[in-house]
Amino acid sequence: MVHNEGLRSVVRQLCGEIVDGFRAEGANFESPDFLSTFPYAFFSTWDSPQRELILAAALSPAYREEMERSVEAFYSNSSGGTTEFYMCEAIQDFLNYLIPRAAGLPDEELIFDELYSQFDESLFGGSCLVTTFAVLKNVWDHSGSAVLPDGFSLRYVDQGLPHPADGRWLRDRMVPYFEIRKSVRPVAGGRDIREKFAYFLLEHTVALPKNKALLRLACVLRDETARKFSLAVRLLNPSAAFSDYRGFRTVGRLGTYLKMMNFPDECIDQGESCELSGPAAVQVGTLMAKLEKLPWDRIALIDMKIEDALRRTMRPTLDGGQADKRVAIDQLLDYFQALEQIVPVNGSEYIALYSATLLKASGNHKYKADPYGTYAFIKKMHKVRNDVMHGRLDKVIASDDSHFSPEDVRRFGQMVRVLAGLFILNGELREAATKLALGEGVVLESVYGVSPQAPSRHKVQGASHPGW
Repeated sequence: MVHNEGLRSVVRQLCGEIVDGFRAEGANFESPDFLSTFPYAFFSTWDSPQRELILAAALSPAYREEMERSVEAFYSNSSGGTTEFYMCEAIQDFLNYLIPRAAGLPDEELIFDELYSQFDESLFGGSCLVTTFAVLKNVWDHSGSAVLPDGFSLRYVDQGLPHPADGRWLRDRMVPYFEIRKSVRPVAGGRDIREKFAYFLLEHTVALPKNKALLRLACVLRDETARKFSLAVRLLNPSAAFSDYRGFRTVGRLGTYLKMMNFPDECIDQGESCELSGPAAVQVGTLMAKLEKLPWDRIALIDMKIEDALRRTMRPTLDGGQADKRVAIDQLLDYFQALEQIVPVNGSEYIALYSATLLKASGNHKYKADPYGTYAFIKKMHKVRNDVMHGRLDKVIASDDSHFSPEDVRRFGQMVRVLAGLFILNGELREAATKLALGEGVVLESVYGVSPQAPSRHKVQGASHPGW
Protein backbone atom coordinates (compact mmCIF):
# COMPACT_ATOMS: atom_id res chain seq x y z
CA MET A 1 0.00 0.00 0.00
CA VAL A 2 1.24 3.48 -0.91
CA HIS A 3 0.33 6.33 1.44
CA ASN A 4 0.50 9.17 -1.10
CA GLU A 5 -0.45 7.92 -4.57
CA GLY A 6 -0.18 11.42 -6.03
CA LEU A 7 3.47 11.78 -5.02
CA ARG A 8 4.20 8.30 -6.34
CA SER A 9 2.78 9.27 -9.74
CA VAL A 10 4.89 12.44 -9.81
CA VAL A 11 8.09 10.60 -8.90
CA ARG A 12 7.38 7.90 -11.50
CA GLN A 13 6.79 10.58 -14.13
CA LEU A 14 10.01 12.42 -13.25
CA CYS A 15 11.97 9.17 -13.27
CA GLY A 16 10.68 8.35 -16.76
CA GLU A 17 11.52 11.82 -18.07
CA ILE A 18 15.06 11.66 -16.68
CA VAL A 19 15.69 8.18 -18.08
CA ASP A 20 14.30 9.24 -21.48
CA GLY A 21 16.63 12.24 -21.40
CA PHE A 22 19.64 10.04 -20.74
CA ARG A 23 18.55 7.70 -23.51
CA ALA A 24 18.22 10.60 -25.97
CA GLU A 25 21.77 11.63 -25.13
CA GLY A 26 22.99 8.14 -26.03
CA ALA A 27 23.66 6.93 -22.48
CA ASN A 28 24.58 3.29 -22.11
CA PHE A 29 22.75 2.27 -18.95
CA GLU A 30 24.73 -0.98 -18.72
CA SER A 31 28.13 0.74 -18.78
CA PRO A 32 30.18 1.21 -15.57
CA ASP A 33 31.26 4.55 -17.01
CA PHE A 34 27.65 5.75 -16.97
CA LEU A 35 26.81 4.23 -13.58
CA SER A 36 29.81 5.94 -11.99
CA THR A 37 28.62 9.44 -13.03
CA PHE A 38 25.90 9.70 -10.40
CA PRO A 39 24.67 11.75 -8.57
CA TYR A 40 23.12 14.49 -10.73
CA ALA A 41 21.33 17.76 -9.96
CA PHE A 42 18.06 16.99 -11.68
CA PHE A 43 16.23 20.11 -10.48
CA SER A 44 18.66 22.89 -11.30
CA THR A 45 16.52 25.89 -10.36
CA TRP A 46 14.21 26.54 -7.44
CA ASP A 47 11.22 27.43 -9.59
CA SER A 48 11.54 24.50 -11.97
CA PRO A 49 8.31 22.77 -13.06
CA GLN A 50 9.53 19.53 -11.49
CA ARG A 51 9.71 21.15 -8.06
CA GLU A 52 6.21 22.53 -8.42
CA LEU A 53 4.86 19.08 -9.20
CA ILE A 54 6.64 17.56 -6.20
CA LEU A 55 5.46 20.21 -3.76
CA ALA A 56 1.86 20.12 -4.97
CA ALA A 57 1.69 16.37 -4.31
CA ALA A 58 3.86 16.12 -1.20
CA LEU A 59 2.68 19.20 0.68
CA SER A 60 -1.04 19.14 -0.01
CA PRO A 61 -3.12 19.85 3.14
CA ALA A 62 -3.67 16.13 3.78
CA TYR A 63 0.07 15.40 3.93
CA ARG A 64 1.84 18.61 4.92
CA GLU A 65 1.92 17.93 8.67
CA GLU A 66 3.46 14.50 8.13
CA MET A 67 6.00 15.89 5.67
CA GLU A 68 7.08 18.53 8.17
CA ARG A 69 7.64 15.78 10.72
CA SER A 70 9.64 13.78 8.17
CA VAL A 71 11.83 16.75 7.25
CA GLU A 72 12.44 17.42 10.94
CA ALA A 73 13.70 13.85 11.34
CA PHE A 74 15.67 13.34 8.13
CA TYR A 75 17.34 16.77 8.13
CA SER A 76 17.73 17.37 11.87
CA ASN A 77 21.44 18.14 11.44
CA SER A 78 20.86 20.59 8.57
CA SER A 79 19.87 24.24 8.72
CA GLY A 80 18.94 27.11 6.43
CA GLY A 81 16.40 25.27 4.29
CA THR A 82 12.63 25.23 4.25
CA THR A 83 10.32 22.23 4.30
CA GLU A 84 9.82 22.76 0.54
CA PHE A 85 13.55 22.76 -0.12
CA TYR A 86 14.27 19.61 1.87
CA MET A 87 11.28 17.78 0.38
CA CYS A 88 12.64 18.34 -3.14
CA GLU A 89 16.13 17.33 -1.96
CA ALA A 90 14.73 14.04 -0.64
CA ILE A 91 13.04 13.27 -3.99
CA GLN A 92 16.18 14.15 -5.93
CA ASP A 93 18.24 11.94 -3.63
CA PHE A 94 15.83 9.04 -4.14
CA LEU A 95 16.03 9.41 -7.93
CA ASN A 96 19.83 9.36 -7.75
CA TYR A 97 19.54 6.13 -5.78
CA LEU A 98 16.90 4.52 -8.01
CA ILE A 99 17.90 5.36 -11.58
CA PRO A 100 21.37 3.75 -11.75
CA ARG A 101 19.91 0.60 -10.14
CA ALA A 102 16.93 0.27 -12.48
CA ALA A 103 17.28 2.21 -15.75
CA GLY A 104 17.19 0.04 -18.86
CA LEU A 105 16.60 -3.26 -17.02
CA PRO A 106 13.73 -5.60 -17.99
CA ASP A 107 12.32 -5.39 -14.44
CA GLU A 108 12.71 -1.63 -14.14
CA GLU A 109 9.06 -1.17 -13.10
CA LEU A 110 9.29 -3.85 -10.42
CA ILE A 111 12.46 -2.28 -8.97
CA PHE A 112 10.75 1.11 -8.89
CA ASP A 113 7.74 -0.32 -7.06
CA GLU A 114 9.87 -2.11 -4.46
CA LEU A 115 12.17 0.82 -3.71
CA TYR A 116 9.43 3.43 -3.80
CA SER A 117 7.30 1.47 -1.33
CA GLN A 118 10.17 1.63 1.17
CA PHE A 119 10.64 5.33 0.45
CA ASP A 120 6.91 6.04 0.83
CA GLU A 121 6.67 4.11 4.12
CA SER A 122 9.67 5.98 5.53
CA LEU A 123 8.17 9.34 4.51
CA PHE A 124 4.61 8.79 5.69
CA GLY A 125 4.88 6.01 8.29
CA GLY A 126 5.79 6.24 11.96
CA SER A 127 9.20 4.65 11.42
CA CYS A 128 11.79 4.63 8.66
CA LEU A 129 14.32 2.19 7.27
CA VAL A 130 17.96 2.79 8.12
CA THR A 131 20.67 0.60 6.64
CA THR A 132 24.08 0.88 8.26
CA PHE A 133 27.12 -0.48 6.47
CA ALA A 134 30.78 -1.02 7.26
CA VAL A 135 33.72 -1.66 4.97
CA LEU A 136 35.45 -4.67 6.54
CA LYS A 137 39.12 -5.61 6.57
CA ASN A 138 40.91 -8.80 7.68
CA VAL A 139 37.73 -10.88 7.48
CA TRP A 140 36.16 -12.49 4.40
CA ASP A 141 33.27 -14.67 3.30
CA HIS A 142 34.30 -15.80 -0.17
CA SER A 143 32.02 -18.84 -0.08
CA GLY A 144 28.95 -16.90 1.09
CA SER A 145 28.39 -19.41 3.88
CA ALA A 146 28.08 -17.05 6.87
CA VAL A 147 24.67 -17.28 8.57
CA LEU A 148 23.61 -14.03 10.25
CA PRO A 149 20.45 -12.93 12.08
CA ASP A 150 17.61 -11.27 10.20
CA GLY A 151 18.47 -7.79 9.01
CA PHE A 152 22.21 -8.52 8.65
CA SER A 153 24.11 -9.40 5.49
CA LEU A 154 27.65 -9.69 4.18
CA ARG A 155 28.43 -8.93 0.57
CA TYR A 156 31.02 -7.71 -1.90
CA VAL A 157 30.59 -4.64 -4.07
CA ASP A 158 33.00 -3.91 -6.90
CA GLN A 159 33.49 -1.99 -10.13
CA GLY A 160 32.52 -4.95 -12.25
CA LEU A 161 34.14 -7.08 -14.87
CA PRO A 162 34.39 -5.99 -18.53
CA HIS A 163 30.85 -6.97 -19.45
CA PRO A 164 27.51 -5.11 -19.41
CA ALA A 165 25.68 -4.51 -16.13
CA ASP A 166 22.52 -5.94 -17.66
CA GLY A 167 20.88 -7.45 -14.59
CA ARG A 168 19.68 -6.36 -11.18
CA TRP A 169 22.27 -8.45 -9.33
CA LEU A 170 25.13 -6.77 -11.20
CA ARG A 171 23.67 -3.30 -10.65
CA ASP A 172 23.24 -3.95 -6.93
CA ARG A 173 26.88 -5.00 -6.80
CA MET A 174 28.38 -2.20 -8.88
CA VAL A 175 26.38 0.94 -8.05
CA PRO A 176 27.12 0.87 -4.28
CA TYR A 177 30.80 0.48 -5.11
CA PHE A 178 30.83 3.75 -7.07
CA GLU A 179 28.75 5.52 -4.40
CA ILE A 180 31.12 4.47 -1.64
CA ARG A 181 34.25 5.28 -3.63
CA LYS A 182 33.00 8.81 -4.24
CA SER A 183 32.10 9.42 -0.60
CA VAL A 184 35.17 8.04 1.19
CA ARG A 185 37.81 10.52 2.30
CA PRO A 186 40.67 9.47 4.54
CA VAL A 187 40.96 11.86 7.49
CA ALA A 188 43.74 12.32 10.04
CA GLY A 189 46.16 10.03 8.24
CA GLY A 190 43.62 7.24 7.66
CA ARG A 191 44.13 4.69 4.93
CA ASP A 192 42.88 5.58 1.46
CA ILE A 193 40.54 2.96 -0.05
CA ARG A 194 39.37 4.94 -3.10
CA GLU A 195 41.42 2.85 -5.53
CA LYS A 196 40.41 -0.53 -4.14
CA PHE A 197 38.86 -2.84 -6.75
CA ALA A 198 36.21 -4.11 -4.30
CA TYR A 199 34.78 -3.56 -0.82
CA PHE A 200 33.53 -6.24 1.55
CA LEU A 201 30.53 -4.89 3.47
CA LEU A 202 28.57 -5.71 6.58
CA GLU A 203 25.04 -4.31 6.23
CA HIS A 204 22.32 -4.08 8.85
CA THR A 205 18.79 -2.81 8.20
CA VAL A 206 16.42 -1.74 10.97
CA ALA A 207 13.31 0.42 11.31
CA LEU A 208 13.90 3.38 13.64
CA PRO A 209 11.34 5.81 15.07
CA LYS A 210 10.93 8.87 12.87
CA ASN A 211 11.78 11.79 15.15
CA LYS A 212 14.50 14.33 15.86
CA ALA A 213 16.78 11.66 17.32
CA LEU A 214 16.81 9.60 14.10
CA LEU A 215 20.22 10.65 12.74
CA ARG A 216 21.90 10.49 16.13
CA LEU A 217 20.57 6.97 16.68
CA ALA A 218 21.64 5.99 13.16
CA CYS A 219 25.20 7.11 13.91
CA VAL A 220 25.26 5.14 17.17
CA LEU A 221 23.87 2.07 15.41
CA ARG A 222 26.39 2.46 12.57
CA ASP A 223 29.34 2.38 14.96
CA GLU A 224 28.13 -0.20 17.46
CA THR A 225 27.03 -2.70 14.82
CA ALA A 226 30.40 -2.61 13.07
CA ARG A 227 32.36 -2.89 16.30
CA LYS A 228 30.19 -5.72 17.62
CA PHE A 229 30.72 -7.69 14.42
CA SER A 230 34.50 -7.18 14.61
CA LEU A 231 34.41 -8.39 18.22
CA ALA A 232 32.40 -11.48 17.25
CA VAL A 233 34.97 -12.38 14.60
CA ARG A 234 37.88 -11.78 16.98
CA LEU A 235 36.35 -14.08 19.59
CA LEU A 236 36.25 -16.97 17.13
CA ASN A 237 39.86 -16.70 15.98
CA PRO A 238 42.83 -14.34 16.32
CA SER A 239 41.72 -12.30 13.29
CA ALA A 240 42.52 -8.58 13.39
CA ALA A 241 39.12 -7.80 11.83
CA PHE A 242 38.20 -4.12 11.83
CA SER A 243 36.19 -1.45 10.04
CA ASP A 244 37.57 2.05 9.67
CA TYR A 245 34.97 3.24 7.10
CA ARG A 246 31.31 3.19 8.12
CA GLY A 247 28.10 4.82 6.98
CA PHE A 248 24.33 4.59 6.77
CA ARG A 249 21.52 5.12 4.27
CA THR A 250 18.10 6.56 4.95
CA VAL A 251 15.78 9.06 3.28
CA GLY A 252 17.82 12.09 2.26
CA ARG A 253 21.05 10.05 2.37
CA LEU A 254 20.50 7.33 -0.20
CA GLY A 255 22.45 8.24 -3.32
CA THR A 256 23.35 11.93 -3.18
CA TYR A 257 24.52 12.57 0.37
CA LEU A 258 25.70 9.15 1.43
CA LYS A 259 26.65 9.39 5.10
CA MET A 260 30.17 7.93 5.28
CA MET A 261 32.77 8.38 8.02
CA ASN A 262 36.40 7.36 8.38
CA PHE A 263 37.74 6.28 11.79
CA PRO A 264 41.52 6.01 11.25
CA ASP A 265 42.23 5.08 14.88
CA GLU A 266 40.40 1.77 14.36
CA CYS A 267 42.67 0.57 11.56
CA ILE A 268 44.95 -2.34 12.59
CA ASP A 269 48.10 -2.26 10.48
CA GLN A 270 49.30 -5.77 11.32
CA GLY A 271 47.26 -8.86 12.00
CA GLU A 272 45.80 -12.04 10.64
CA SER A 273 42.87 -12.33 8.25
CA CYS A 274 40.22 -15.01 8.51
CA GLU A 275 37.65 -16.64 6.27
CA LEU A 276 34.17 -17.18 7.72
CA SER A 277 33.86 -20.82 6.77
CA GLY A 278 33.18 -24.06 8.59
CA PRO A 279 31.83 -23.71 12.15
CA ALA A 280 32.75 -20.00 12.26
CA ALA A 281 30.17 -19.31 9.53
CA VAL A 282 27.38 -20.16 12.00
CA GLN A 283 29.13 -19.17 15.22
CA VAL A 284 29.50 -15.56 14.15
CA GLY A 285 25.73 -15.33 13.70
CA THR A 286 25.11 -16.90 17.11
CA LEU A 287 27.23 -14.21 18.73
CA MET A 288 25.71 -11.37 16.67
CA ALA A 289 22.19 -12.39 17.66
CA LYS A 290 23.14 -11.69 21.29
CA LEU A 291 25.50 -8.78 20.67
CA GLU A 292 22.85 -6.91 18.70
CA LYS A 293 20.75 -6.53 21.87
CA LEU A 294 23.57 -5.91 24.37
CA PRO A 295 24.28 -2.32 25.48
CA TRP A 296 27.74 -1.34 24.28
CA ASP A 297 29.04 -0.43 27.74
CA ARG A 298 28.38 -4.04 28.79
CA ILE A 299 31.11 -5.30 26.47
CA ALA A 300 33.23 -2.18 25.88
CA LEU A 301 36.08 -3.24 28.17
CA ILE A 302 36.28 -6.75 26.70
CA ASP A 303 36.33 -5.31 23.19
CA MET A 304 38.97 -2.72 24.10
CA LYS A 305 41.37 -5.16 25.78
CA ILE A 306 41.11 -7.82 23.06
CA GLU A 307 41.79 -5.12 20.48
CA ASP A 308 44.71 -3.78 22.54
CA ALA A 309 46.22 -7.26 22.56
CA LEU A 310 45.90 -7.45 18.76
CA ARG A 311 47.67 -4.11 18.36
CA ARG A 312 50.72 -4.96 20.48
CA THR A 313 53.89 -5.04 18.40
CA MET A 314 57.56 -4.15 18.69
CA ARG A 315 60.30 -3.90 16.07
CA PRO A 316 63.50 -4.91 17.82
CA THR A 317 66.99 -3.93 16.69
CA LEU A 318 68.91 -6.37 18.92
CA ASP A 319 67.24 -9.15 20.92
CA GLY A 320 64.16 -10.28 19.02
CA GLY A 321 63.28 -13.01 21.51
CA GLN A 322 63.19 -10.58 24.42
CA ALA A 323 61.11 -8.13 22.38
CA ASP A 324 58.58 -10.90 21.65
CA LYS A 325 58.31 -11.57 25.38
CA ARG A 326 57.73 -7.89 26.13
CA VAL A 327 54.89 -7.82 23.61
CA ALA A 328 53.50 -11.05 25.06
CA ILE A 329 53.57 -9.58 28.60
CA ASP A 330 51.55 -6.56 27.47
CA GLN A 331 49.07 -8.90 25.78
CA LEU A 332 48.85 -11.03 28.92
CA LEU A 333 47.91 -7.97 31.00
CA ASP A 334 45.29 -7.02 28.40
CA TYR A 335 43.73 -10.48 28.51
CA PHE A 336 43.66 -10.56 32.31
CA GLN A 337 41.81 -7.23 32.42
CA ALA A 338 39.17 -8.69 30.10
CA LEU A 339 39.04 -11.94 32.12
CA GLU A 340 38.43 -10.06 35.37
CA GLN A 341 35.21 -8.65 33.91
CA ILE A 342 34.15 -12.00 32.46
CA VAL A 343 34.88 -13.97 35.67
CA PRO A 344 34.51 -11.38 38.48
CA VAL A 345 36.15 -13.23 41.40
CA ASN A 346 39.16 -12.44 43.58
CA GLY A 347 42.38 -14.39 43.79
CA SER A 348 44.26 -16.61 41.39
CA GLU A 349 42.74 -19.75 42.89
CA TYR A 350 39.15 -18.78 42.12
CA ILE A 351 39.97 -17.18 38.76
CA ALA A 352 41.74 -20.36 37.60
CA LEU A 353 39.11 -22.72 39.07
CA TYR A 354 36.09 -20.87 37.69
CA SER A 355 37.71 -20.29 34.29
CA ALA A 356 38.70 -23.95 33.91
CA THR A 357 35.22 -25.07 34.97
CA LEU A 358 33.53 -22.79 32.44
CA LEU A 359 35.93 -23.77 29.67
CA LYS A 360 35.17 -27.45 30.26
CA ALA A 361 31.43 -26.66 30.04
CA SER A 362 31.82 -24.52 26.91
CA GLY A 363 31.63 -27.48 24.54
CA ASN A 364 35.03 -26.62 23.06
CA HIS A 365 36.82 -29.96 22.72
CA LYS A 366 40.21 -28.46 23.64
CA TYR A 367 39.17 -28.09 27.27
CA LYS A 368 37.24 -31.30 27.93
CA ALA A 369 40.02 -33.86 28.35
CA ASP A 370 42.24 -32.17 30.94
CA PRO A 371 40.37 -29.59 33.04
CA TYR A 372 42.99 -29.74 35.79
CA GLY A 373 45.70 -28.98 33.23
CA THR A 374 43.67 -25.93 32.16
CA TYR A 375 43.36 -24.84 35.78
CA ALA A 376 47.11 -25.24 36.39
CA PHE A 377 47.95 -23.33 33.22
CA ILE A 378 45.75 -20.36 34.18
CA LYS A 379 47.32 -20.38 37.66
CA LYS A 380 50.74 -20.23 36.02
CA MET A 381 49.68 -17.29 33.82
CA HIS A 382 48.31 -15.51 36.90
CA LYS A 383 51.68 -15.92 38.63
CA VAL A 384 53.44 -14.38 35.63
CA ARG A 385 50.96 -11.52 35.74
CA ASN A 386 51.65 -11.00 39.46
CA ASP A 387 55.41 -11.05 38.89
CA VAL A 388 55.03 -8.28 36.31
CA MET A 389 52.63 -6.23 38.42
CA HIS A 390 54.91 -6.42 41.49
CA GLY A 391 58.13 -5.34 39.81
CA ARG A 392 59.64 -8.70 38.92
CA LEU A 393 59.66 -8.09 35.17
CA ASP A 394 63.33 -9.08 34.86
CA LYS A 395 62.50 -12.50 36.28
CA VAL A 396 59.82 -13.05 33.63
CA ILE A 397 61.87 -11.72 30.73
CA ALA A 398 64.93 -13.73 31.67
CA SER A 399 63.06 -17.00 32.24
CA ASP A 400 63.32 -19.85 29.76
CA ASP A 401 60.41 -20.90 27.57
CA SER A 402 59.34 -23.63 29.98
CA HIS A 403 58.36 -20.87 32.45
CA PHE A 404 56.86 -18.30 30.09
CA SER A 405 56.69 -17.91 26.31
CA PRO A 406 54.68 -15.92 23.74
CA GLU A 407 53.00 -19.18 22.76
CA ASP A 408 51.61 -19.40 26.31
CA VAL A 409 49.98 -16.01 25.86
CA ARG A 410 48.44 -17.01 22.53
CA ARG A 411 46.99 -20.08 24.25
CA PHE A 412 45.72 -17.98 27.17
CA GLY A 413 44.20 -15.43 24.78
CA GLN A 414 42.21 -18.20 23.09
CA MET A 415 40.82 -19.21 26.48
CA VAL A 416 39.77 -15.64 27.21
CA ARG A 417 38.02 -15.40 23.84
CA VAL A 418 36.06 -18.60 24.52
CA LEU A 419 35.03 -17.28 27.95
CA ALA A 420 34.07 -13.92 26.42
CA GLY A 421 31.77 -15.76 24.03
CA LEU A 422 30.10 -17.52 26.97
CA PHE A 423 29.73 -14.16 28.74
CA ILE A 424 28.01 -12.63 25.71
CA LEU A 425 25.66 -15.59 25.22
CA ASN A 426 24.79 -16.20 28.89
CA GLY A 427 25.35 -12.97 30.80
CA GLU A 428 26.92 -13.07 34.27
CA LEU A 429 28.96 -16.26 34.70
CA ARG A 430 29.89 -16.25 38.39
CA GLU A 431 26.81 -18.10 39.62
CA ALA A 432 27.00 -20.61 36.78
CA ALA A 433 30.68 -21.26 37.52
CA THR A 434 29.96 -21.77 41.23
CA LYS A 435 27.23 -24.31 40.49
CA LEU A 436 29.42 -26.14 38.00
CA ALA A 437 32.26 -26.29 40.53
CA LEU A 438 29.81 -27.83 43.02
CA GLY A 439 28.72 -30.44 40.48
CA GLU A 440 25.29 -28.99 39.73
CA GLY A 441 23.88 -29.11 36.20
CA VAL A 442 23.85 -25.79 34.36
CA VAL A 443 22.50 -25.00 30.91
CA LEU A 444 25.06 -22.88 29.05
CA GLU A 445 24.46 -21.49 25.60
CA SER A 446 27.57 -21.99 23.49
CA VAL A 447 28.84 -21.67 19.94
CA TYR A 448 30.65 -25.00 20.22
CA GLY A 449 27.87 -27.51 19.59
CA VAL A 450 26.70 -29.70 22.45
CA SER A 451 28.11 -28.88 25.88
CA PRO A 452 28.31 -31.49 28.67
CA GLN A 453 25.29 -29.89 30.35
CA ALA A 454 22.76 -29.45 27.54
CA PRO A 455 22.36 -29.26 23.79
CA SER A 456 23.58 -26.00 22.33
CA ARG A 457 21.07 -23.48 21.05
CA HIS A 458 23.50 -22.13 18.51
CA LYS A 459 21.59 -22.16 15.26
CA VAL A 460 20.65 -18.73 13.90
CA GLN A 461 18.37 -18.49 10.89
CA GLY A 462 19.33 -15.86 8.38
CA ALA A 463 16.77 -14.30 6.06
CA SER A 464 16.59 -11.68 3.39
CA HIS A 465 15.52 -8.29 4.67
CA PRO A 466 14.43 -5.30 2.63
CA GLY A 467 16.86 -2.44 3.07
CA TRP A 468 18.53 0.40 1.29
